[in-house]
Amino acid sequence: MSDFVIKAQGVTRVFPVPGGEFTALKGIDAEVSKGTFAILKGRSGSGKTTLMNIIGTLDDPTNGEVFINGTAIKGLNEKQRENLRRKELGFVFQSVSLIPSLNAFQNVEFSMRMAGIKPSKERDKRVEECLRLVGLHNRMNHMPAEMSGGEQQRVAIARSIAHSPKLILADEPTAELDSQMAARVTELFKEMTRKEGITVLMTTHDVGLMGAADEIIELENGVRIYG
Repeated sequence: MSDFVIKAQGVTRVFPVPGGEFTALKGIDAEVSKGTFAILKGRSGSGKTTLMNIIGTLDDPTNGEVFINGTAIKGLNEKQRENLRRKELGFVFQSVSLIPSLNAFQNVEFSMRMAGIKPSKERDKRVEECLRLVGLHNRMNHMPAEMSGGEQQRVAIARSIAHSPKLILADEPTAELDSQMAARVTELFKEMTRKEGITVLMTTHDVGLMGAADEIIELENGVRIYG
C-alpha cells in the first residue's frame, strides 16, 4: 500500500462558462504522506477549493486522477464515494455548520452515527475524548448558540475526528476567526497528526499559519508553484 494518503496526478478541471471554458486546475501533481499536516496555500481563485472538492470525492477532474489511500476516486460509484466520505474522511469548513438543536456532545456523536458506529459506552467515551482533545470537555452540554465562533469551530474539529478518519479536509477553517484563535485551531490540527495519526490537508491564504505545516502545496491561477 502507498505511503501517500493523497496522490494527485495531472489533475485538470475545466468548467463551462458563457462563451467558452474556464480552466480552474492545470495539471496538478501533489502527494501528502500519512500523518502529515499539509497546507494548501493560495489566493482566492487559485484553485484551492476546486482541488479540495476533487480530493473529497465531491467533484471529478476533467483529466488526471486522484488516489486516496491508493484507491482511484474515478473508479468509485456514488455509493462507494459516500461510504468513503462517511468512514475515511473528515470535513471541516469555513462555515462551522453545527446542528443548532444539538449540544456539543451530540454534534460530535452525530458523525459517529453517520459512519455507522453503533451506540455504546466506547462511543460515548470517544466523543468525550475528542472534546477533551480540543479543550472543550467542560462545554459538551452547551448548545452552539452558547459558544463563541472559536469554540464552535473546535467542536467541528472534534466532530471531524470522532469516527477516526484517515484524512481530514479543512477548507479555510480559520477564515472567520481572530489571529489568536486561528493559530490555536491550526495547532489543534497539528496535534491531530501526532496524537491520532490522522493526515490533515487545510486550505488557507493566511501566511501567519504556514509555520505549523509539515508540507505546503501552493497554487496560483490553477498551477502548482514550486520553491
